[in-house]
Amino acid sequence: MKRDYDVDGYFKIASVPTGVYLTVYPPLGDGKKVELEEILIQVKDNDRLKDVDYSAIKEAVQSNNGTAVKIGEYRVEPLTDLLLVEIADDELKAYLTILYPPEGGKIITLKDIHEELVRKKVVYGIEEDKLAQVLKKEEFNKSFIIAQGLLPQNGEDAKLTFKFKKEKEFNFEEVGGRVDFKDITPIDIIKEDEIIAFKTPLTHGIPGVTVTGKLIPAQPGKDIPFPKGKNIEVSPDGLELRATTSGRLTFQQDKINIEPIYKIDGNVDYATGNINFPGTVIIKGDVLGGFKVKADGDVFVGGCVENSSIESKGNITVTNGILGKNEGYLRAAGNISAKYIEHSRVESHRDVIVGESIIHSYINAKHKVIVNGRLGVILGGRIRAGLGIRAKMVGSWTEVPTELEVGIDPQSREEISQLANEIVRDKKKFQELKLGINTLLTLKAKDKFSPEKEELLATHFKAQDTLVEKLRDATSRITTLQKRLSVDSGGQITVLNVVHPGVKITIHNISIHTFEEYKYVTFTVKGGEIEIAPYKLEASTR
Repeated sequence: MKRDYDVDGYFKIASVPTGVYLTVYPPLGDGKKVELEEILIQVKDNDRLKDVDYSAIKEAVQSNNGTAVKIGEYRVEPLTDLLLVEIADDELKAYLTILYPPEGGKIITLKDIHEELVRKKVVYGIEEDKLAQVLKKEEFNKSFIIAQGLLPQNGEDAKLTFKFKKEKEFNFEEVGGRVDFKDITPIDIIKEDEIIAFKTPLTHGIPGVTVTGKLIPAQPGKDIPFPKGKNIEVSPDGLELRATTSGRLTFQQDKINIEPIYKIDGNVDYATGNINFPGTVIIKGDVLGGFKVKADGDVFVGGCVENSSIESKGNITVTNGILGKNEGYLRAAGNISAKYIEHSRVESHRDVIVGESIIHSYINAKHKVIVNGRLGVILGGRIRAGLGIRAKMVGSWTEVPTELEVGIDPQSREEISQLANEIVRDKKKFQELKLGINTLLTLKAKDKFSPEKEELLATHFKAQDTLVEKLRDATSRITTLQKRLSVDSGGQITVLNVVHPGVKITIHNISIHTFEEYKYVTFTVKGGEIEIAPYKLEASTR
């Protein structure tokens, strides 16, 4: 009977780089020895073993001491029989299978795998860490992804970004706790050379790569053309859409346009808000009270102008009348024309031309004021013109105070008046500063002076110097203007029908008052006095 500590002998055949070795291990206790026939049967069944040394086998069996004895060589098989590399149809993945090597066969190394990958032309995306893990864990007869290609990244389409929207959004800002809805305008105003939109260009994408190193082309993005319309240009680099003129932004048939003329079909009211436009403004209706219109071009009003304000760097044309209610004013670099003007302030750097009447208004015209309609009346107020005034009737039988002034540039006269008022105010401030400085100097002399007072004294001195400079400039400007006015001469007032009593006539710096009616007359200066002569047209403008 076999006991637990009786162990049979056994043998092992192993393959190493120097050959095939046999080790016979002895039995323990009463265990059986290894028989020669057992080993020979296994050796003969192994068709890969070559150059077998049978005497060495017999010697190892006889020795029976657990020592490895070389008994032959193994036939070297090609690694391709043990390494299987497969490539996907799209060549974006490569798979590796390591077959289980036969006993005593060659040990697969990382170098062997790399050589097989090169033979199969796998050169991109090889996962080195995974190869090392497969070999370390001896994971045979399993398929692993050991290389991956790179998919192409298609390009992005071009994008247009607009600074303005078709539907204007309003931001309501409170002023003094109230929202001024007059300042809300429903249009976008564009300045010349202003950017309207910009383009983010398309990208061409990034090409992909197969595991065999072939490039996979990327699909480029699509371009988008700018919606270019009138008065628009694309920048040389093709990335910006700019305005070639100032005006109103409009969208028409998927095109962006800049309109240098702003047409308003109705009134200027809360629907339009105040207008501030860098071109010409055409208003078919009225300009309602309290609203403002400002234009770099001409302004045309098809209706009336109420107690509102209009400023133009061109001409102002009002089809009907101007009803200022002693609040509104009009100012133009060019001519101002209307059917009538009542209780308004009007200033033109050229001519003021009125169809029917000027009633209780203050008019300044650098050149002429002409009231030449059916009535042609000037009644009340003050009318100033640099070259001449022409009307059919001035004043009324009720002797309404009316002033007509010609021969002096009204703007220069206004500037002299404003400068004179400023000088009076500044002289008063100067006296107050002087008194404060003297008081501070007295305290300083008594050694009762703190750093704060020292700083205050320095501030007073600085303010005094500023006022002195300002007074000097204002006085010099008045002197210059007065010299210019003293050189000016000429100017005439012509009245086709009648001048009523109560009218003050001033030509250059000479004035008279009318105490009786004058008909069909012309007022000019002759010999240092105002001459009243028969009606004649004004002299040609200078």
